[in-house]
Amino acid sequence: MNETGPQAGHDVHASGSMVSEPARRHVSGSQKLAVAALVLISSLSLIWLGGRSSTQDEPSQPKPPIVANVEPFRPVPIEVAPEPPAPAEAAKAAEPAPSTPPPPAADDPPPEESPIFAYSGSGQMPNADQRSEDKQNDAPGTADEISNGGDLSGRLKPDIQEPSRATLLPHPDLVITQGTIIPCILQTAVDTNLPGYVKCVLPKAVRGATNNVVLLDRGTTVIGEIQRGLQQGDARVFVLWTRIETPDHALVSIASPGADELGRSGMPGTVDNHFRERFGGAILMSVIQGAFQAAGQYAASSGGGSGTNSFQSNGGQAVETTLRATINLPPTLKKNQGDAVSIFVARDLDFSDVYDLRATAAAPSPQHRERRRNNNAIGG
Repeated sequence: MNETGPQAGHDVHASGSMVSEPARRHVSGSQKLAVAALVLISSLSLIWLGGRSSTQDEPSQPKPPIVANVEPFRPVPIEVAPEPPAPAEAAKAAEPAPSTPPPPAADDPPPEESPIFAYSGSGQMPNADQRSEDKQNDAPGTADEISNGGDLSGRLKPDIQEPSRATLLPHPDLVITQGTIIPCILQTAVDTNLPGYVKCVLPKAVRGATNNVVLLDRGTTVIGEIQRGLQQGDARVFVLWTRIETPDHALVSIASPGADELGRSGMPGTVDNHFRERFGGAILMSVIQGAFQAAGQYAASSGGGSGTNSFQSNGGQAVETTLRATINLPPTLKKNQGDAVSIFVARDLDFSDVYDLRATAAAPSPQHRERRRNNNAIGG
């Protein structure tokens, strides 16, 4: 027999409890979204209604009208300082009366209504001289504008050259004038790889401007400088001759350029362009690169071209690096010892402080004058 009682209507829970839970109603996802949207709309409605009621309660205040300033601009009147009293009047007056500005006119608006205030630096009116100077500066066609005119006005002005005044040489017999070409024989060989000094010897005597007196005896030495080497395309080297020393130990500074036998600027010589040094390494690297390329083509036909491609690229970079390092080698000029050169005298050489002249007893004509040492000038 089955026992029926009050516990017969209860089910046994999964946890073993005899107490049964009431059945729960499940809410779907769409219902949850609808409830959330309803709550959000209600909140926004309450916020909007509250803000509207607060704006309606506040009384609307009228905005102040904007008053346009239609009055014409009137600057602030400038106070003119009174002129200083005369010395006699200043001595009589016990106390100077304070200067009071003139009262403003009734029609003049106060300074606050003026949109712009203009004040002078010193608070005084410019005098007549200053006004005249300002007018001259502001006037069109001033002297500055005329002098700085266009190209046409500048071209119309002729070049006025002052005449050169002729002068006489005070001691023509003792002067070697500018433009004289002095032949010289090199005592030192020339190599332009590095800057340095050169030396030459005069093979014959050099006379003064009148060709009567020997000023530079045979055997006079000349010292020069080579300040820089050659550049690409040069075939001559520039030599600056600096000092002359005669056999009598007379010294003179010349600062004159070197030339060839015909007076052309610069000293010619044998030029070495260093072709082998400049391009030999690059040619060798090109041959090696060609060998790598041939090997690469052979390897590519055999199926192993990935490694040979790297060899080709590395070979090209090596050729470029080698050529870049050697392409800028400057050429070298060499000139042998004993070669003939010339010195182009660039300034007048005056020997009047070293030598003086005297006429011989046999023939006092200018053609037979002889040179002798000026011991007073030398200090001996």
